[in-house]
Amino acid sequence: MYRALRWEWFYNTKREHSMIKNTPYEYLKNFVSIDKSVGLFPVIILDNAIDILDTILPVPPGHNVSANDPVSSWSLQNEIS
Repeated sequence: MYRALRWEWFYNTKREHSMIKNTPYEYLKNFVSIDKSVGLFPVIILDNAIDILDTILPVPPGHNVSANDPVSSWSLQNEIS
């Protein structure tokens, strides 16, 4: 996890992107006032995140979710109300 976080910091704040001719952090700063700590977005293990997602946003019975599905009306609306 430490190595992943270290790579993420380097990738976002130190490494110049060849297409934008700047680091992603410096490029983003052109549009919004943002702290450099944005380059330290938490590293997560996706298997653990799926378990959390099922708790936060349960899928109704009989409904299968695909990565290509649009956000449906039942998702957040039913959880908020």
